[in-house]
Order: sequence, then C-alpha cells, then structure tokens
Amino acid sequence: MLAVRQTVVFPLTLQPLAINRTTSIESVNRALAGDRLVFLVLQNTDADEPLPSDLKTIGTIAAIRQMAKVPAACCAESHSRAVGRARNLSRVSRQVRSARARSRGRDSERRPSAGVTIATAIVSALRNQRVRDDVAMTGEITLSGLVLPVGGIREKVLAARRYGIKEFVLPARNEADLTELPSEVKDGMRFVPVATLEEVLRVALPSKAL
Repeated sequence: MLAVRQTVVFPLTLQPLAINRTTSIESVNRALAGDRLVFLVLQNTDADEPLPSDLKTIGTIAAIRQMAKVPAACCAESHSRAVGRARNLSRVSRQVRSARARSRGRDSERRPSAGVTIATAIVSALRNQRVRDDVAMTGEITLSGLVLPVGGIREKVLAARRYGIKEFVLPARNEADLTELPSEVKDGMRFVPVATLEEVLRVALPSKAL
C-alpha cells in the first residue's frame, strides 16, 4: 500500500507521484523489484506517518514505473554530500524524485533517456556551477549511478551537430552505434563514452572535483 497526499489517481490514467517518505520509497522499491501492483490510497490528513484512521477506504490498484527522476535524485543526493551542499537537497529532491504510476490495463515500452541529464542538472544546482554549454549528453542511470544504454543515438547526434555541439557524452554500451553515422557527421565532434555518472560529471562540470 502507498499512501498519497493531495493526489487522486484514477483508473486507466498515467499519473506522476512525488514521493519523499522513507516508507513510501521502500514500497516503490519493493513493487519494482517484484513487478508487483500497489494499492494507492489517499490520506485524510497531512501526517508524515499516517495511521489507518488517516486513510480513505477506497483507492486504486496500480503498477509503478521507475522513471529517470528516481535514480537522478538518488545519485544527486550522494554527490551533493560529497560537495557539501546537502542543505539544498530536500527541496530539490522533492521536486525531482518521482515515480510514474501506470494504472492497471495500460502499458508502455518507451524507455527514458534523460537520467544523466537530470542528475547533472541537479548536481549543477547543488554546486551552484554552470554546466558546459558545448556538451550534449544522453543516457539512463541506475540508483547506484551506472549509465545504461539508450536508443536514438543517431538522431541525437544529428540534433547536437545541428546546434553546434562539439562534445557528445553517451553510454559506453552505445559506442557501437556510432559506426552507423556518416563520417561527415562525426568530423569535428568528440564522443565521450561513459559508464558511470562520475565520468559524466567530469566532462560536464570539470572545474570542481567531487
């Protein structure tokens, strides 16, 4: 069961859920690990640790989809501690730590690909450091900060070149996709394969060590 505040999830809809309580995060992780459905129920109160009397008796059965913003926030939390700016984390995390609830009966095979970008933006805000404006990036990340492969590398590189980007960060496991690009597209661009968020940050935020 997952108690939600100020949010009503209707059947057969896609609804983002901002979660911050430890018990809620644990419930989402258990649902994702076991491919389980969860019971979403609305709270009557704003209690941080709701009792049965604080909950409605009717809710919605849903499946949780782990989206990019979950690992991005978790990785940013780790890095924010390293750079000594954890005081800003709670506000940022509430804005970006989310899961997407897919109500039973709907499905989607689309995979996210902005995890490294979101994580970099969060760390940039926590450090108060601008991201390099001549770098493009793509890739999904895990909760431990590993960079996962994504689709559409050709289209993303073409778009980056069109906007004058000279450096392109991509998952190491997508490096083989670069062979599909014409040489005239790759000329003048530097491609940086990465396996971890640490490597992404060294490229995008190079002036400050973790």
